[in-house]
Amino acid sequence: MSKPEIVAIGGAQLVVGLMWQPLSGSNTGERQAEVKGFGKELDLNLQVMHRENLCVGLAKGNAGIKAGAVSLAAAMSDKLHALHGARDFILVVELEGGQWYYLAQKDGVIFPDGDQLYTSEDLAKSRFFEDSSLADWGQIVVPSHWGVSGSLDVPEIEDVLPFKGKGKAKLNAPKQWKLTAISVSPAQFVREHATSLVIIVAAIGTIVIGMDQLKAWQQQKAIAEAARVAAELAAMQEKELPRPRPWGEIPHASDLMRACMRTVGSVHLFPGNWDLLGVHCGGGVMTVSWKPRPYGWIEHLKQVVPDVVIATDGSLASTTKPLPQLRTPTDEDVFTANERMVAMYAAAQRYGVKFTATPPVTNTVQALPGQGAAPGQEQLWEEMGWKAEGITLPEVVIQALDGNGFRLSAMNAQWRDGQFVWTMEGSQYVRK
Repeated sequence: MSKPEIVAIGGAQLVVGLMWQPLSGSNTGERQAEVKGFGKELDLNLQVMHRENLCVGLAKGNAGIKAGAVSLAAAMSDKLHALHGARDFILVVELEGGQWYYLAQKDGVIFPDGDQLYTSEDLAKSRFFEDSSLADWGQIVVPSHWGVSGSLDVPEIEDVLPFKGKGKAKLNAPKQWKLTAISVSPAQFVREHATSLVIIVAAIGTIVIGMDQLKAWQQQKAIAEAARVAAELAAMQEKELPRPRPWGEIPHASDLMRACMRTVGSVHLFPGNWDLLGVHCGGGVMTVSWKPRPYGWIEHLKQVVPDVVIATDGSLASTTKPLPQLRTPTDEDVFTANERMVAMYAAAQRYGVKFTATPPVTNTVQALPGQGAAPGQEQLWEEMGWKAEGITLPEVVIQALDGNGFRLSAMNAQWRDGQFVWTMEGSQYVRK
């Protein structure tokens, strides 16, 4: 899942990478209740509503992204509708600095991960061909040199967006393109106005100095409240996840998947008179298994697969090969369980994959030999299990599900109707 970020267009600053969620409410009140529910569940506090009110873009405010910032997705969706009446479209356009912006909308709903910034043309093009193969699109707006039949030429964004002023990049954006606050909970209010609260409480304490007994009592109460607020703020500070972190020692899911597929490709899968049963990748090895047809000869199988192993009763044959050594993974930071579950389930729905996740498992620090009992210190991360079934394009699905802390442990495939149907499972590490 990408984080929202600011991009410069013609000197103006716009936000990309919002988390877009479909809305089912039939009126303003129902939709606002849904948005507040998303904000509370995902700890997000900014929103921008889509033109048709069918989806909402969400973000968490920070120093660069705040209320009043303009969403590029909302702006381009409006403009493509005004220019071409577009409800179903894919837009790919190059921005300043060699970055590429990708926007995908279907039936008036922007994909949950359809508001994206890519660092290269190849990455943007790869994403385009993945999505374009999934459905029919009313409009395709991509660079002409891509050679996509029936596509519209990409307009200059500076010409589409309402810039004004002589020699000045001032964006005259309507309010429906701008992020607004969802709602502010007491905890969020304390976090966002911590400095002001402490200053106010301290000022109250200063004012009451020198007053009578009642004022002195009020002063002590104010000081105690300031201490309470300061302690609450300290507890709210996000702590750095301690090392070692287990996902930093496990290969990335995409690396393991590619290693499995390359190793499968090195095996003669269809020896005569033996039926392919399936493939398993896990634990550093790949295993292919077959069962004999009525006239399946072991000698013939061994000629094709010399290292084949035959079961004691002769009813099953298999070959096992080591997977190649994989690169050391990065020790990336991880997101909360809700953030990752939203992203993974949304990706699974897009690709028609059966996906399940298990609740997080809390891990505790273990005592080393000779240290006695562990003090019970709790880790700041948790491990969720996940499983995806009915997969015919593992490369595409892994790329869609992938994210920080996402790891693959095993891949199993059965040969059905002339193709492999895969089941994949692994772990998703999340922040508590």
